This record gives sequence, structure tokens and C-alpha cells, in this order.
Amino acid sequence: MDPNTIDQQGLNELALLTLAQVDAGFSIWMSGTFAVIVAAHYVGTRLKRRAVYAVAVLYLSFTALYVSRLMWLGVLADQYLADMTLYEPPGTGLFAIFRPLVFLVGTVSALYILLRPGREIDD
Repeated sequence: MDPNTIDQQGLNELALLTLAQVDAGFSIWMSGTFAVIVAAHYVGTRLKRRAVYAVAVLYLSFTALYVSRLMWLGVLADQYLADMTLYEPPGTGLFAIFRPLVFLVGTVSALYILLRPGREIDD
């Protein structure tokens, strides 16, 4: 066997490890999103305008970082899955389609709650 090739069991382990990384990153993003929503709700109008915009920029940067990282890990997982013939781990297929939708809805919701129209912000 060529030392530069990976057998089926190795491909399975790489795919599962990559999908676990995707799930871990998604969990961190969900926690950050809820933190922004809860903080915006409880702090209310006590934040100054600069602080609100700083939180919005940090949240967008955080989201962009994790989305790009998860996209990269997704490409890796797809490469591993394309080489696999017998086993397709859970979390692929239809369920993978919902992740970008959750990212979009969660990001828009968090930013709306933080920057919603009619919200009085201290200058």
C-alpha cells in the first residue's frame, strides 16, 4: 500500500473529525448570536451609539470569521465524502442545507435587535 494514500477507515475518521469541527464552530456562533440578542435586550437604551456600532461590527466580524471557517471545513468534508464509497456520516445532505439559512436568519435577527429602527440610543 502506498504510504501517501488513506484507506476507507482513515477517510471515515477524517470526515467525522471535520464534521465535528463544523458542528463545534456552529455551536460557538449560536452562542455568540444569543449573547448579542440577550445583551441588546437587557441593556436596552443604556448603550451609547458608538458602543452599539462597535458591538455590531464585532458581531459581523465574528460571523464572517466563522462562516468562512465553516465553509472551508465544509469543502474539506465534501472532499473526504467524495472519496468515501461505503459510509456517509450524519450531518450531510439535507441537514447541511439548513446551516446557511440559520446563519442568515440568526445574523439578521441579532443585528435587527441590536440596531432596530425606533430604538433610542444615547449619543
